[in-house]
Amino acid sequence: KMDKAKIPPCYNDTYVRLTLRANDKIVAGPSGDMVYRTDVHWDSESPNFNASYTIAVPPPKSVDSCVLTLEVYDVDIQGYSGGNEDNLIGKIDFPIIKESIRAMP
Repeated sequence: KMDKAKIPPCYNDTYVRLTLRANDKIVAGPSGDMVYRTDVHWDSESPNFNASYTIAVPPPKSVDSCVLTLEVYDVDIQGYSGGNEDNLIGKIDFPIIKESIRAMP
């Protein structure tokens, strides 16, 4: 296991995955243009960062419930933390009320 301080910054990466579910079915994401990656690193030298995302997806035709899920993953490149999997480090569900869904021009 390599000391984190010795890992080059290019090997530390974090990405945000957005998934929109309507009536408990995925209508957008997590593949395609609903995946947003950041090039800002979470490490001992820069533990805090700000990032903003603009999201536009086709609204579902009929919706009883709609939830936008934001997941933040730490990407393990080349097995530096003992594996090759991406680690989920945070998740937030944003319920979207029916009245706030509107069609985009």
